[in-house]
Amino acid sequence: MKLFSNTLKGKLVIPASKSYCHRYIIAASLAKKMSVLRNVTLSDDIQSTIEIMKKLGAKIEQRKHAFFLQKEMIQEEDDNFHFFCSESASTLRFLIPISLVHHRKVSFYGKNNLPNRPLNPLFPILKSSDISFRTKGENNLCIQLEGQLQSGDYSLEGNVSSQFITGLLFALPLLNGDSSLHILGDFESKAYVDMSLDVLEKFKIKIFQEGNHFFIPGKQQYQAYSTIIEGDYSQAAFFLVANSLGNEIEILGLAKDSKQADSRISSMIHSLEEKAPQETLILDGSQCPDIIPILSVKAALTRGKTVIQNIKRLRIKECDRLHATADILKKLGAKVTEHSSSLEFEGVPHFKGTSVSSFGDHRMAMMIAIASTCCQGEILLDNATCVSKSYPKFWEDFKSLGGKYVLG
Repeated sequence: MKLFSNTLKGKLVIPASKSYCHRYIIAASLAKKMSVLRNVTLSDDIQSTIEIMKKLGAKIEQRKHAFFLQKEMIQEEDDNFHFFCSESASTLRFLIPISLVHHRKVSFYGKNNLPNRPLNPLFPILKSSDISFRTKGENNLCIQLEGQLQSGDYSLEGNVSSQFITGLLFALPLLNGDSSLHILGDFESKAYVDMSLDVLEKFKIKIFQEGNHFFIPGKQQYQAYSTIIEGDYSQAAFFLVANSLGNEIEILGLAKDSKQADSRISSMIHSLEEKAPQETLILDGSQCPDIIPILSVKAALTRGKTVIQNIKRLRIKECDRLHATADILKKLGAKVTEHSSSLEFEGVPHFKGTSVSSFGDHRMAMMIAIASTCCQGEILLDNATCVSKSYPKFWEDFKSLGGKYVLG
């Protein structure tokens, strides 16, 4: 794809929050009565979650612009389930515990980098429930398990992905006994767990929290709940940054009081806009890693020195996003230094045209698209279609706002 510089203008309705879509689909699929979900965006990741929930016994039907979901009591003769997660780490980490609520042999598969993304925080919990497992086998195996999840007292480090915590919070209420979950150390990405608790409460699941400790009563049942899913701040972040760089987009569909972790993008942009040129601004990215690549575009074009720290977890995403962000922006003419867990910027006035790789990562491709609006010269981008993982209509929306590109 060849991208040309142009100002983006117009109205844009942001697609549904991918984080909320995953959670609402899972919860609604575990309720015996029917729930109706509206404004579901069918990205590749969400398709993966839907297909696996169907295999786990959910009835999910799309009728026009709404999804109707409920649990069905279907007994499968084959007790060896094979689940394909594509590239969705959320699907994988959320559904491992849920699949093990009943005694089953289950195997999870993925593609590209998913089989290499870490699952080791779950291993002590699996072992304590006498669940056998093996990882990284042939044919893109992520993990193969046999056993049944047991109620008990569990702990997870707070600096691991919140997806492991969410998976347990969704599964443990379904067990016969009571459980507890303790988060140890600094609690990173806490807002994602708050989103999970928000959804669970709507489906009448009771979880009691004291600080970083959760008490989860057993023998609970999910109750049906219907809703319209709010817009996605992680996708809106690209256009919010675009506006801060001189574009003129009216962004619709966002909840002002959202629990989404990535709603922090607005305050972080504000910090960069208020920064004095002689000031060194230090931003903490530990609670919102997904928006760091696009925030880096703003940091790279902000006068003076900016440091975005505590972002080591970016190295274990769809690609090594910490390195990819630095590599792409350097090629575009930014002054950026890559450290083990941070990025350091000295602002430049604009980018320059060049050839760059998306690294096969949807957030890298969308970051480059927004960077093109502040670029002197053309950008050649490979593998632009990877945006389908989270935002299938991105290029269509980008073009509707005046974004210029040609394929090939």
